[in-house]
Amino acid sequence: MYQTLKNNKKPKMRSLFIAVLLSVSIIVSATDYYVSSSGADKNIGTTPALPWQSVNRVNSFFPALKPGDRILFRRGDIFFGTLKIPVSGTKDSPIIIGSYGTGKNPVITGFKKLTGWNNEGNSIYSKSVTSESAITMVVIDGKQYGMGRFPNNTYLKYESHKSNSSITDDQLPSSPDWTGAEVVINKQNWLLDRCLITNHSGSKIDYTSYGSDDKPADNRGYFIQNDLRTLDTYGEWYFNKPEGKLYMYFDKIDPETETVEIATVNNLIYNYVNSYIILDGLSFEGSIENAVYFEWCDDCVIKNCTVTFSGESGMDIRGKNNKIINNNISWSNKTGIYIEGANCQVIQNEVEDIGLIPGSTTSSNIGDGIFAGGENSLIQLNKVDNVGRMGIRIGSGWITKVKNNFVNNFLVVLNDGGGIYLDGNLEKERIVEGNIVLNGKGNSLGVSPAACGIYLDEYVSNAIVKENTVAYNPYGINLHKANSNTIENNLCFDNKVQISLFNTSFLPTIYGNKINNNIFFAKENTALVMFFRSLTDNIPHFGEAENNYYARPVDDDRVFFTLSPLTGQKYRTLEEWQSFTHQDANSHKSPVKISDTTRIDFYYNASETTRTITLAHPMIDIKGTKFQTSVTLAPYTSVVLMEDPSPAKN
Repeated sequence: MYQTLKNNKKPKMRSLFIAVLLSVSIIVSATDYYVSSSGADKNIGTTPALPWQSVNRVNSFFPALKPGDRILFRRGDIFFGTLKIPVSGTKDSPIIIGSYGTGKNPVITGFKKLTGWNNEGNSIYSKSVTSESAITMVVIDGKQYGMGRFPNNTYLKYESHKSNSSITDDQLPSSPDWTGAEVVINKQNWLLDRCLITNHSGSKIDYTSYGSDDKPADNRGYFIQNDLRTLDTYGEWYFNKPEGKLYMYFDKIDPETETVEIATVNNLIYNYVNSYIILDGLSFEGSIENAVYFEWCDDCVIKNCTVTFSGESGMDIRGKNNKIINNNISWSNKTGIYIEGANCQVIQNEVEDIGLIPGSTTSSNIGDGIFAGGENSLIQLNKVDNVGRMGIRIGSGWITKVKNNFVNNFLVVLNDGGGIYLDGNLEKERIVEGNIVLNGKGNSLGVSPAACGIYLDEYVSNAIVKENTVAYNPYGINLHKANSNTIENNLCFDNKVQISLFNTSFLPTIYGNKINNNIFFAKENTALVMFFRSLTDNIPHFGEAENNYYARPVDDDRVFFTLSPLTGQKYRTLEEWQSFTHQDANSHKSPVKISDTTRIDFYYNASETTRTITLAHPMIDIKGTKFQTSVTLAPYTSVVLMEDPSPAKN
């Protein structure tokens, strides 16, 4: 019996030993390849002393790369072209594309500097260029410039339209004939659509949209672009694709004294269906389309990278289990980070200056800082600042957590959206927790600004919005035809409206919402704590509300506004709101009255460490808690304090 058991164990032990040897063999066989601008492509590339020189050499060798191999670019160097990944790593041995040496990240660039300009007269110069696609990114001395447009900074107005094929501007002259140029139409608050003008006859412009099916609403704005005749301001440009020629306006300045660069390659790194790839410590600048483009790739990591001047998205990553960690993305025409796929993570990235030039790309997702669509996604500890549209946009119906992000200055170009925006009608839980959302703009073009800090759009349900800070926006938290959501423990401060509910349907679509334990603090006497508009008389049936603070200490009287067919428009006190809805029985006003709004302070902590603030005067918060000399804030929390009129009294 003993002998049999002993013999049975030997093959298992031998198999385990062989497996360990194979594992060690794989690790040992992994090779590092070095690339330097001072190297040579004929070198062996396997030592820093004999590195390769070019992106082309890397691409030619890529098919021979094995799991665990690394491609390392020397820090401080610049490399031109598109890295094209044709192979996958494995779970235990990913392929790594990174850096070596000291200094700044190595740069993969698609920029070419233009010299040798031809003078076309009237301050317009031309230059023949070669590029993979139509030019989308032009930079002068490190600053992006948009193509020429008419008018330069404002919008023309059209009075009427026909389907999605034409607009009519009664004031538009028939000359010049804009046929062949582009018209950029502000069809709706949230939409700028870039279209080809197929015919200009009288005051009517016929067009073909590049992708949007939306019909324009009447009496909205538009402008003309992509035509040589629009060039009349320094830096404006026009690319004649058939000629392969770029025209620029320099306003009596010699272009040879300027550093003009154009992006000439579509993508700076492209990966199609290859998995287990890591990008670490690289910079990418100057792409016609997406700088970093991973198409249906799984289990990839992009970290510690910098991306600037992307004609479309800074990063466009599609596939499951991908991670985007600790990157800086700026100056993308379309989206900072676009990620689609299950179990993806976007963590500790800084995204800024996205989608700020109207008409620079087609309509889909223009100007979103971060767009995420996929089951079980995590968007955490990111900073998003100065974006044309949404700060963080979550695709329709996905289970997602958006936690501890800082969003500032959003909806700079468009209107009617959110710093954090949820869409979709699938009843799946989405959590928006501990975020700080400030300074929504809302470019109204004659329409009231509709920038919301946190926006639950049509038919969003089962979302949990908790412990967020929302300040300095036209609207704080907004529910539009959204039901069965939980809004709890949030602070909304100094918005024009702290919380708003809109039922723009004749069906009772606002219901089942829980609004509990929030602070809705209106600073100015013209601001509201709540705005509730419904096309049906169902306002009292929105759900439940309790233990909220509805405060406007400079005038804590009629701070609610409701609008519905039978009751009309009505301002209400807290007591009248309680009587009307039979909700908020244990909710409160401000504990003190303030005559001077400069006596109200707001502090927030958008960091991962605790922050202590020294106070100039004894203060009191909305719940009556007194602070004599300081207040301490945990990470991603905030507080509103008022000067304490009786600091000695408990």
